[in-house]
Amino acid sequence: MGGGFGTKVAVHPEDILVVYAAKKLKRPVKWTATRTEDFQASVHGRDQWNYAELAFDATGKILALRVHTLANTGAYLTNPALLIPLGLMSKVITSVYHIPAMYLDTQCVLTNTAPIGAYRGAGRPEGIYPMERLMDMAAREMGIDPVSLRERNMIRTESLPYTTLAGDVIDSGNFKEVIKRAVRQMDWDGFGVRKAESASRGLLRGQGLACYVEWTGGDLTETVRIEADADGTVSLFSGTQGMGQGLETVFSQLLSEQLEIPLEAVRIVQGDTDQVKGLGSFGSRSLFVGGSALLDGAKEFLEKGKELAAEELEAAVEDISYQNGRFEVVGTSIGLGIFELAARQAELSFSTETVKNLEERSWPNGCHIAEVEIDPETGSVRLIRHGTVDDTGNPINPMIVEGQLHGGIAQGAGQVLLEQAVYDSEGQILTGSFMDYAMPRADDLPFFESSTYADAPCLTNPLGAKGVGEIGVVGSIPAIANAILDALWERGVRTFDMPAYPQKIWKLLQKQSRETI
Repeated sequence: MGGGFGTKVAVHPEDILVVYAAKKLKRPVKWTATRTEDFQASVHGRDQWNYAELAFDATGKILALRVHTLANTGAYLTNPALLIPLGLMSKVITSVYHIPAMYLDTQCVLTNTAPIGAYRGAGRPEGIYPMERLMDMAAREMGIDPVSLRERNMIRTESLPYTTLAGDVIDSGNFKEVIKRAVRQMDWDGFGVRKAESASRGLLRGQGLACYVEWTGGDLTETVRIEADADGTVSLFSGTQGMGQGLETVFSQLLSEQLEIPLEAVRIVQGDTDQVKGLGSFGSRSLFVGGSALLDGAKEFLEKGKELAAEELEAAVEDISYQNGRFEVVGTSIGLGIFELAARQAELSFSTETVKNLEERSWPNGCHIAEVEIDPETGSVRLIRHGTVDDTGNPINPMIVEGQLHGGIAQGAGQVLLEQAVYDSEGQILTGSFMDYAMPRADDLPFFESSTYADAPCLTNPLGAKGVGEIGVVGSIPAIANAILDALWERGVRTFDMPAYPQKIWKLLQKQSRETI
């Protein structure tokens, strides 16, 4: 079904029309958009301007934050269009810092461009970006190392759980330890040697970092149904829907562990509302919420299994134990395997349906460090190093976590360096195909040096996991932008707007060169 980076969150007119046509004709109906139609009719993201200010005392402690935002919402509203600038951005804009006071003024404007909707991160990159750009600017103005400035303003571990100015509660984390690990991992203090090496080749080199926190979970309710079948399989029906995130793998892994049965005996069914109600995949909620429902569902399933086994074995329920896929009468070898028990039941009677309601969200966080090289003769910018340390809570499947991080970093790099929806003066889109709309390719990206911090498990769900589907993009955008400005600083350039494509960077360098002369 393709990727799921936010476009599928909104309900589009075509979705309804196809269903209506299929019902009227009583036949399957398929609708396929051309690439250009998709660029014009589906949602775009991230189109807003921020005017932001930070106030500090003489010691470098933050006193207050003030942000004025002008947010384009497109020609008509999608369901997340106002939530992104008004709700989600405000939840994370103070990032990992203790800020005593905040003033936000946001204006949402209807225009003649494509509607704005969710795009991986949805409001969290928009909030973290201005804060981390401000932190670097403040460090330069006050003559304080950017790492040190961040550390002295971070929420202390002993202050957790911490209530943010937006009224949310960050339950766990160790922000100072995360940034320290990132700095060591990327050899922050050794940057001068690498900068000199780049200069010997006529290139400008910059280093930038960004800390972030993300609010995850989307809707906090999810449903699962678990069924055992005599054919030797246990089926999990989940209200979430995998779109490449690896949910099938993780859910199979979890259910296999909980029921102590082979991985190959697990069957995953997702996104079928004829089977269970569900809210799908968005907001980095699938494992955090859906996985928690799975755990509760597995417990209920085993409790029902004990009841059924007690009837079959003519024993009291409290005398039935379960291990290694088998129900047994305690103190004896009398028992039934899980699939043998299923075979003795009426069809589908060995099944349970569980609704899980979480009360609070997860707060993944981390630190990204990027290095770029800029060719001053052409304005070309290359991302040559990118490393992260991310607090993911308990990583259920580390390989899948790493894949999510890498994908997010790549999309963040695309936003900073390449991607832009361009319209002409009449409102016609000019970047309506992949020939015109630039996106990062494999050779545009370096090897990502990522690691996870797992010593602060999430306290708001039984897995201890934190949502990771969007964190890569949240931290990478400001880190890369800060690295670009760091490289340009020695040439007198003090700001730039994304994307940093060569023509724009070359013009900034030429303009500064003329003003210097």
